[in-house]
Amino acid sequence: MSYRFLVVVAIFVSIAGCGSSDEVASSWQVPDLSIGVPDLKQDVVKRDVVEGVEFYDILRGEFGGDSYILSSGVLDSAAVGQYMALLKRLAIDYSLESAAERAPQGNQIGDILRIRSVRNRQDAEDLSRKLQENGLIFNVVYSAQEGLETTGPFKISLLKIDLNQFDGRIVNSLAQKTIQGAETVSAMSVREKSVAGINGGYFVFNDEVGDYGAPAGIYVENGVLLREASNDRPVLIVDNSGDKTNIIFGRSVRTELFLKQGNQYIQLNGLNRKPGLLLNCGGYEGRPLMEPAHDFLCTNSNEVIAFDRNYGAFTPVGDVSELILSPDGSLVDFSKSSGTEIKEGHTYIQFSGNKFFDFNQQETMELVQRVYVDGKEFQLKPGISMVSGGPTLILDGKLADGLRARQGWNPFPRKTESDDQNTDENATLPVGIENREAFYGNWVLRRHPRTAIGLTAGNILYMAVVYGRNPGVSEGATITEMSNLMKALGVDHAMNLDGGGSSIMVLNDQPTGPFSDPQERMVSDAIFLVANE
Repeated sequence: MSYRFLVVVAIFVSIAGCGSSDEVASSWQVPDLSIGVPDLKQDVVKRDVVEGVEFYDILRGEFGGDSYILSSGVLDSAAVGQYMALLKRLAIDYSLESAAERAPQGNQIGDILRIRSVRNRQDAEDLSRKLQENGLIFNVVYSAQEGLETTGPFKISLLKIDLNQFDGRIVNSLAQKTIQGAETVSAMSVREKSVAGINGGYFVFNDEVGDYGAPAGIYVENGVLLREASNDRPVLIVDNSGDKTNIIFGRSVRTELFLKQGNQYIQLNGLNRKPGLLLNCGGYEGRPLMEPAHDFLCTNSNEVIAFDRNYGAFTPVGDVSELILSPDGSLVDFSKSSGTEIKEGHTYIQFSGNKFFDFNQQETMELVQRVYVDGKEFQLKPGISMVSGGPTLILDGKLADGLRARQGWNPFPRKTESDDQNTDENATLPVGIENREAFYGNWVLRRHPRTAIGLTAGNILYMAVVYGRNPGVSEGATITEMSNLMKALGVDHAMNLDGGGSSIMVLNDQPTGPFSDPQERMVSDAIFLVANE
């Protein structure tokens, strides 16, 4: 089914509870945003926010008869044979289909079994339980969110920021002003006195995989490194050191941390992170992977981790040795204690497992930190902030799907000892076949709520949120669709940010679309537009 492309500029009283009227004309029109089937109708309402900032409320497409189905997710060849045999024995009709896209390496990532002969969600859930009793795990999914062809609908919120005209700052804000803890974007927006904003980077979503609410990757605020990188993942750099905000995209960020005394040094594994747990991997000596792997928990029982007041009130409790340094690098204490109250200006180094530093108690020590962006050392200074995300969507004006594997979305990682640590919150695959191919199919190729940010050569910044997981209201987008959306906007560089229940845009402290969770999710950090007073 094909629809003509239409932009409707309307007047209405309130978007997101903002209560002021919108312009009736615009010199710029929203292009076809390339989500769902081509040439869908787009109803657009535009609002001027402040000088240089425009908000677009977009409804793309319409309901086209989608329904609930059952999906196996991506299966390997052995599992496909097992599933097909059992489905035939149970006399259940199914279709065997290839994944919608190939892997970043160019090969197929596996097959998917889908059962479409269900009348409604209740029937699908009943059948899913019956199949599970027979050893078959199927997801109950809405067909429009499975990554299949659909007419939508899609609710999209878009901010267009002309950095040449915007008389304000783009800032990132950390929840609760500490590494630990989470907060809603709406609440952070009130605190920052922002005119608009979006959710930021990935974060630790429960205490079993780290410190709840902590950024799961690099985080820099006003020139201070607060959290080490998940190496080789992309980074958004916000530079407020000059008269205007400057935005920089890096396709790969790395950090190096050392504790140094004279000619001696020891490499640190992390900064302000619970020892032994590294969500998204990409860390020094991580197990089973040293390369980044999104939503995968790597572990290491032998680590050196540094903490400062940005971590919280106390160091984590564990079987560690702890070294405490004063602001000038002098030794305050070295003992087997932990859970120590963190004092302002002091540095706390925890050694676990076989890690130890043969230091001289009479000499000062120094914590050395280095950040590398795209292979070159990046100097941190006041005004510099960094947020982790990924994958890169657009690089030098072109789709960047080839970067996915090296940035943490590799269906075929180089080394795996176990695949039972996949932590994707939406995966319901059987333990015996859970694998990175299945994760890639669920995370990349299915439609979910998404947040992305991109910059044109002319210094126009776009922030986009596609709301999702609301059948018949807004279906979400695949990663490739987010790439196509950013390409349609003409950006040179774009990066995906945290999505799912975290995806949200706020305008004057109010959400611009429907949550996929029952209420607004608390997140680790957010990116805001703050106008000059």
